[in-house]
Amino acid sequence: MTITLNQDFKKSVSITDIKKVNSVIIDVLKPIYEGEKRQAKLGVKLGIAVADWVVLAMSGENTANTLPTLDQCKSHLKELIKTFVPRVENSKGELIPDAKEIAKLNSHVQDACKMALLIAGSNTGFIKGIRNESRADIVPLNQAYDKKGNLKNGLVEDIFWSPVATFPMRNEGTEKAPIVEENSKRHRPCTINSVRDCFGVHFEGKKLNSGRYGLDKEEPNTRDKTENGFILTTPEGGLKISGVKDAIQFLTNRFEDGDIEMMLVKDDTASKNCLNAIEQFIKTFQNKKSNAIQEIKNAEENEKAELDAKKERMKKAS
Repeated sequence: MTITLNQDFKKSVSITDIKKVNSVIIDVLKPIYEGEKRQAKLGVKLGIAVADWVVLAMSGENTANTLPTLDQCKSHLKELIKTFVPRVENSKGELIPDAKEIAKLNSHVQDACKMALLIAGSNTGFIKGIRNESRADIVPLNQAYDKKGNLKNGLVEDIFWSPVATFPMRNEGTEKAPIVEENSKRHRPCTINSVRDCFGVHFEGKKLNSGRYGLDKEEPNTRDKTENGFILTTPEGGLKISGVKDAIQFLTNRFEDGDIEMMLVKDDTASKNCLNAIEQFIKTFQNKKSNAIQEIKNAEENEKAELDAKKERMKKAS
């Protein structure tokens, strides 16, 4: 599923220096990391800042009007987080960003990147807008700024979504007795749930239910066989058990049907998809396992060094 850059949003990005955008992102990430209150508002501010970064980051000759992947967005934010989290000493005596501290922002990074891609993507129904702090209606741009170009008091930037762009219908009844009507075209402030559901539809190929007012519950949040093949890892890079089961079941069925040469890549798409996914899965987790082993080793060495230092201090004290 390919979504191109939203040209209207691209025109609205006033910052032209990617370093300045990165600085804005860090300025939002820091208070979130430090536990500042009203994190929901900071989350929206972060999503908008990351959307600006998307436009500038993808302005090269070979990437113009395309979007980065979710993993690319997350990777960039994590690199920025490394600039301000505490550092710890590794086994080589080098000071490196504390992985545990970086992990504290994982959920914020994930949601902010999804917001950013929905805003920057075309035909998603998500836009950046301005509203009064106490109201949900969008304030026209020509009424939002003072003569100096500053946002008027009481107004805030927000992310809005038009439900009909993702879910053509809405259910005014119950799940057991649905009353289905055409969904609203009006933009309203988004919620985290709307971000996650809509991202699934537009970027992950999730299917709508038969009434087209919600996600298909028969095919949960992340199904594992799509037009792209078998998916064995989650967007966060973890192991996707249901995807592995699907691949194994596919192979098992072929073997039971007498296809003893199944492990030779055939011309049929399903076979290629399955085997390619397994190959990629093995490569990915070999790297992850290697990195994890090293991190565990580093942690054990650090813990031992701290324990030895503590014993030495106690010995001197006695």
